[in-house]
Amino acid sequence: VAGLRVIAGLSAGGEAAGVNTYMTEVGDVGRSETLAAAVGVNNVSGSLAFFVANAMALLVHQLPRRSQLAWAWRLPFLFAAPVGLASVLLRRRMHETEAFLAV
Repeated sequence: VAGLRVIAGLSAGGEAAGVNTYMTEVGDVGRSETLAAAVGVNNVSGSLAFFVANAMALLVHQLPRRSQLAWAWRLPFLFAAPVGLASVLLRRRMHETEAFLAV
C-alpha cells in the first residue's frame, strides 16, 4: 500500500507541473493574467487535494487495526478514483500544443 501511495504522490506532482506547462503553452499573446490566475488555481487545488488526502489517511488511521487491514486501506483509493476518471476524460479532449508538436 505504501508503494501505491508513493506512485500516486509522484504522479500527482508530475501532473501539477504538466498542467502549469500546458497552460503557459496554450496561452495567446495578451492572456498572461488569465493564465497566471489559472496556474494559481491549479496550485491551490493541489494544496486542497493534499489536505483531503491527509485527512482521509487520518480518518483511516482512527479505525481499528483489523478494519484497516481488512478493508479501510481501500478507502483513499476509492475516493480518488472519480477524480482520476474525470482527469482521464478531460485529458482525452485536449489537443497537443504547437510548442509540443514542434519538438
